[in-house]
Amino acid sequence: MSSLINLNLNDLNKDLFHTSFEIKPLNGDIFQLKNYDEINSIINNNNNLDSNIIKKPTIYEEVNQFPQLNNNLINNENLAENNSKEQNLNNNNIIDNNNNINNIEIKEKKYKIITDSNSIIKLPPNFSTDDEDEYKIINIFNEPLQNDWKEATKSKHCTVYKKTIPGSDGVLLKTIGEIPYSISTILNVLSDHDNKKKWDKTYSKHLVIEDFPEENNCKKWIEYNYMKFPAFMTDRDFVIQCKLWKNYNGNKNISLFFNTSVEHNDYPAKSNPIRAEMIVGGNYLEQIDNNLTKIYLINHADVKASTGKSIINSKAPDSPKNFIDYLIEGCNLYEKGKLK
Repeated sequence: MSSLINLNLNDLNKDLFHTSFEIKPLNGDIFQLKNYDEINSIINNNNNLDSNIIKKPTIYEEVNQFPQLNNNLINNENLAENNSKEQNLNNNNIIDNNNNINNIEIKEKKYKIITDSNSIIKLPPNFSTDDEDEYKIINIFNEPLQNDWKEATKSKHCTVYKKTIPGSDGVLLKTIGEIPYSISTILNVLSDHDNKKKWDKTYSKHLVIEDFPEENNCKKWIEYNYMKFPAFMTDRDFVIQCKLWKNYNGNKNISLFFNTSVEHNDYPAKSNPIRAEMIVGGNYLEQIDNNLTKIYLINHADVKASTGKSIINSKAPDSPKNFIDYLIEGCNLYEKGKLK
């Protein structure tokens, strides 16, 4: 929610500052404060402000990126140079000499994600995002297994849990496993779409049909996948939008992946194959040693079966279990130089 305010310090409602905010003066510069105390301390130190005005404050999109205040100021090494030019900058558009905040827009990010010590994905306090997909997948990963999850199957490398979702024909699956390779190797294998069929037996056809530039550390693309079914059933296909955050939350040993079904004009649904739906899917990778990476998978698909749903759902947990075995084989081929 955004609003314009024109007020002095005494008018500020402390309860508003419960999470991170972007502070945007109307001149277009942006900086971010994460609580009332920081904005309070900056306003009350006009002597410092007179000689340390920041011309164009830094954009901080996440709370954990916000640095500790130095002498109660917002600092950036590329912007806060203590020379005569910076000392004489005009600061009327940011904070005036009467302890007023003038023409400032405060924007709270839409989705707050709360994690704790038991969460699979641990984030800083008051972490928030504007990406609904990021918010959705993290909350599913972090849902405790005690919340109606039941063990469905396991292998040498993983355990698959399932959960029934009211009103859905498919089962929600959560897989927890380990891959004996670095996260760099795993991401190189997953990102090599041209060679995916050499190791991934899940789909008989795999194509990237639309690619998008990376934005806010998120790479997005749309892919088409064709899945062969047993002879007595009709084959299925998927059109899926994917998002990949490498170096998630600034950590080079972590990545987050999300996918969900979308429509695409170049690949309309047909009667054969039947267009299945990926309600939500994704993975979370965390390297815990030089050649050991924890992997967490989420799968919730509806293959649009009119009959045999119970049989299909009973076999569904085999899919992520097999995928991890395929991925390990892909990493092996990659390190042997056979995915060229």
